[in-house]
Amino acid sequence: MLFKFIILFVTVNLCVELGNAARTKQTARRANTTAQGHHRTVNFDEDEKRDPIDCGAIYRSQERKGLDITSGVYKIYPEDSVPFKVFCDMETDGGGWTVIQRRGEFKHQEDFYQGWNDYKKGFGDGRGEFWLGNDKIYTLTNQRKYDLRFDLEDYEGAKRFALYSGFRIGDESTDYRMTYDNFVTGDAGDSLIGVSSADNFKTNVNGMKFTTKDRDNDGSSEWNCAQHYKGGWWYNKCHAANPNGERKNNNSGEGIDWFTWHGLTYSLKKMEMKIRRSKFNL
Repeated sequence: MLFKFIILFVTVNLCVELGNAARTKQTARRANTTAQGHHRTVNFDEDEKRDPIDCGAIYRSQERKGLDITSGVYKIYPEDSVPFKVFCDMETDGGGWTVIQRRGEFKHQEDFYQGWNDYKKGFGDGRGEFWLGNDKIYTLTNQRKYDLRFDLEDYEGAKRFALYSGFRIGDESTDYRMTYDNFVTGDAGDSLIGVSSADNFKTNVNGMKFTTKDRDNDGSSEWNCAQHYKGGWWYNKCHAANPNGERKNNNSGEGIDWFTWHGLTYSLKKMEMKIRRSKFNL
């Protein structure tokens, strides 16, 4: 009888200990999930303690350490993603910009009339002309709130810019649908909203899906806008901005165009698209 009592006592205690261990493990798992989720508590030392999630984090880290901060290629570690390399603009308007697209007068001229998978994965040379890739742009713009800046230059050497707030795109299941909050400022004018209210802003890209020559997601019932205007973009019916158009093509709408500066028959010399976390300079 005594032996049975001892066995029962040991069994009960073992069950209690196992139950406590399971509850402790479950609590730790919940805490870890909260820490890794998108709704975290504010941590002002975040960039100091973890690998940089974008070029802005690299800029602040270099700044704290008193190191030189130069534009160039860096590796970043976005949330919920494998690390990858990007070109960081550390000079324009306070620096910290992650460049997602660049057109310019480089020795190798990249062909931007590419298909869906090319725009999905990205193409080009990080030190020259390139498109970062829609998958990577999705990853970057969904970890924080970002501003989008366009830097433009014409063949006379004049430079203009346009700045938008709250830029983000969806993943491939949404066909990389793009949205932004507002046009903030810029002497290049707002060519993303469309040409004018007279045509019901049929070229407004806000809320549009991405279109390439082999994947038609635009708002036009007449043609595939990517095929017609030689690029890949968030076309509506069709565009007032064509950053990925054909170099030195001044046919209406087919070049690297920004309607509110040089119209649709002047293909620009340079264009860059870059993102940075909102309120970076505050």
